[in-house]
Amino acid sequence: MAGTTIPTPLYPIYRTDFHFSVFIVTVVFATYVVGVLLALFTVGRWSDVFGRIPMQVAALLSAIASTVLFLVADDLTVLLVARFFAGLASGVFVATATVHIVELAPRSWADGKASFLATAINVFGLGIGPLFGGLVVQFISYEPLRTVFWMLLGLQLVALLVIFFVPETVLRPPHARPPGIHMLTVPPSARLAFRRALVPGMVGFAVLGLFGAVAPSLLSESMHIDSVAIQGLAVFGVFAGSALMQLTTGSVPARRLILLGCALLMLGCIGISVSILFDSATGFIVAGVVAGAGQGATMSKGVEQVAAAAPADQRSATTATLFFCFYIGLAIPAIAIGAAALEWGLPHTAEVFGGLCAIGAAVALALNYFGPYVPIQSETDPVSN
Repeated sequence: MAGTTIPTPLYPIYRTDFHFSVFIVTVVFATYVVGVLLALFTVGRWSDVFGRIPMQVAALLSAIASTVLFLVADDLTVLLVARFFAGLASGVFVATATVHIVELAPRSWADGKASFLATAINVFGLGIGPLFGGLVVQFISYEPLRTVFWMLLGLQLVALLVIFFVPETVLRPPHARPPGIHMLTVPPSARLAFRRALVPGMVGFAVLGLFGAVAPSLLSESMHIDSVAIQGLAVFGVFAGSALMQLTTGSVPARRLILLGCALLMLGCIGISVSILFDSATGFIVAGVVAGAGQGATMSKGVEQVAAAAPADQRSATTATLFFCFYIGLAIPAIAIGAAALEWGLPHTAEVFGGLCAIGAAVALALNYFGPYVPIQSETDPVSN
């Protein structure tokens, strides 16, 4: 997962070397999202039939292909293909490795501990990537754009070796056939929970898209922060805030945590706009951590509630539909930022975007506070009562 976000703080360097605009950066970012969605909706359930190990090997091979392409990249086309392969790998990991961790967890673990561990690995990996990439490029002078990917390739080859020593948890049936693609579906029993999760989830992912696509360029152009390490730290902060919130609030009742998450998301988005207005890199990083915490709170409980409300035979498809919406919220706003920046400049565009996300978070807060609420699985939540 870290390998999929390592290029984030390197985008300003690629912009200079390959002479493309911030809009093209967002297109490169969106290409990754296309790969994730394609993997989720085509091969996302294949591990249920063919096994967890084979699908993770396939994902690692796709990740290795992406890294090799970054090593030889000399134009925009190669970057686009590399990001697409990274997206395919990420989509398979999200669908397969998460389930595998849960299945391998000791029976002595408390309910939900393995799921929280899987979430932490996922989100912290996404955050560690830009921090690692920024530090390597900042402090290693010899061909830094190549060195960081040589190091990543070494780690991926180690992972490819290690995965063969991990127990398989799926018994492959004879004459196995690939399952069909996921269909976008929301059963009636899950629609209320889906609506509660959708708006804050899409706003939160839009903020992740802002940081994942253009935060380094924004820090460089608007706040004159040329340190690639600090740019990577800014992106790490938003993912770290999300992961820590998810890991430390598992026992908090769902509605209470979603309301808190919406409020944090709104405050973080306001802080993003204000920090850009006053060219404050510190404020921008802190606001990103706050917004990330809000995103983590709303996503973790939102997904949990949707999965619990859906019938067992439609749970996977319903959750996939929710993540489809989340990833649309990740990609489309990022592209819109890049397109608008061509006309109004990146700092002004990001200011307006932060304000729009704050409004979206306020709407999500109102919907979840004043809208109907039906506790799921005997929740005891004084706020909901």
